[in-house]
Amino acid sequence: MKRLFLLITAASLIVSSHAQSASEVMQQMAESELLNTSLFGVYARTSDGQVLLERNSRTKMQPASNMKLITTGCALTRLGPDFRFETRLAHSGTVKNGVLKGDLYIVGGGDPTLGAPDSIATPKNELFETWKKILSDAGILRIAGRIIGDGRFLPGEDGRNSWSFSEYGGNYSTGMNGLCFRKNAIKFKISPTEEGSALDAEMLEPVLPWLPVDVLAKTGKNGSRRAVYAYANDMAPAIQIRGGIPVGGKPVNASFANKYGAMTAAAEFCSYLVSRGVKVKGGFADIDRHGLVRDASFKTHEPAAAQSGLTIIGSTYSPVLSRIARETNHRSDNFYAEALLRALAVRGGEDSYRKGWAEERAILSGLGVDVNNRIRIDDGSGVSKLNYVSPEFFVDYLQAMQTSPSYGAFLASLPSPGSNGTMKPLLKDEPAELKARIKLKSGGIAGVCCYSGYIFPAEEGGKTVYFSIMTGNSTSARSAVRVEIMKLIAALAHEN
Repeated sequence: MKRLFLLITAASLIVSSHAQSASEVMQQMAESELLNTSLFGVYARTSDGQVLLERNSRTKMQPASNMKLITTGCALTRLGPDFRFETRLAHSGTVKNGVLKGDLYIVGGGDPTLGAPDSIATPKNELFETWKKILSDAGILRIAGRIIGDGRFLPGEDGRNSWSFSEYGGNYSTGMNGLCFRKNAIKFKISPTEEGSALDAEMLEPVLPWLPVDVLAKTGKNGSRRAVYAYANDMAPAIQIRGGIPVGGKPVNASFANKYGAMTAAAEFCSYLVSRGVKVKGGFADIDRHGLVRDASFKTHEPAAAQSGLTIIGSTYSPVLSRIARETNHRSDNFYAEALLRALAVRGGEDSYRKGWAEERAILSGLGVDVNNRIRIDDGSGVSKLNYVSPEFFVDYLQAMQTSPSYGAFLASLPSPGSNGTMKPLLKDEPAELKARIKLKSGGIAGVCCYSGYIFPAEEGGKTVYFSIMTGNSTSARSAVRVEIMKLIAALAHEN
């Protein structure tokens, strides 16, 4: 009898902890100090069309990284889960007695994983060893000319003009080139020195002695603000580091944007070959936006050889798109998201953001989603503050994605609460079974916190719930807003 009483008591506690309905939780959120003066939009609907929650559902708001839901879904739908980016090795000369009398070109194809420090990417030395084998199979044991990084595959913008100037220097918005390397980012160790003196900035990976680094960041007084950031763009070959670290403070490991991915790929491969006994007489170079070969001192020379006239000697390929999409959504990877939007643009015949948006709108329309005056797309990652999407649009889109031939790969790209990364602490007090039924994407920038996704039924034959919860213009701590959003998602899951 005592055991039965304890079981009943435990069961009642579980029920009482979830006694509030999702609509009650939503109303409390709207009236709370966290959100009562902020934008707050919610829409949740079942697979048979029953609206469960609705508040400002048609209000277009900044989606932040929820934008990646649209980018990855459109890319998977148009390009297919098995799509791979190609990088080719080619030369502009002749091969005689083991010597390439001419230049070796690394011809980029927009692969964002090339040399990337990610688990899905081919490790750098393994990639370079494959390239070296391609050379030896072509009879090339020495290069009399140069190794030229060729990024002409993507001649358009390397980022959005709507990104702030400071964002161009951060590794979270580095922008794309036709030939990228290590996600176009450079890792630094930045350490304090004497008070009032410039910080010490040590380039860790990759080491690029040819890229000027201007350190304006200072060692501050004890207790001063600890922050370092960088400015970089492709108009000038330099990185400018600003900010400060208090005297006696711990060093900072920071990654900043590298606007010279093609030059970096050529430099790194050149160094690898030389270390393996393959001489490269002319060193390394890339191609500037005018089509001129540019050396490590950033002096330009003759026009680069036309790609149509190059002799292709081999290719390497990226991981399949399904793996890239999963990495994009699980890690909320801005660089990969921008690469996917650019890939859609190129598939449409023109490397421009405008063409990428047009392709996405066409794909969305093809899935049956009404796009007229309902969405503004400005980039692929959600960094831009000029993206505008409503909760209702996200729900329509998520339901429509179930008709895509690539839906399985899209769903697999979405994490659940409690999984690795930023999702790990979410819904930590909820049962694993409930968390496994939720697939979602987070989104957050200053003043914005969003979650959109699926809640699958607990029992076979039940109804899937599509939801989008968006907040904006908030001065509250994002962590506090996130807690309340998780309560709402949990309440929805318990009701379904």
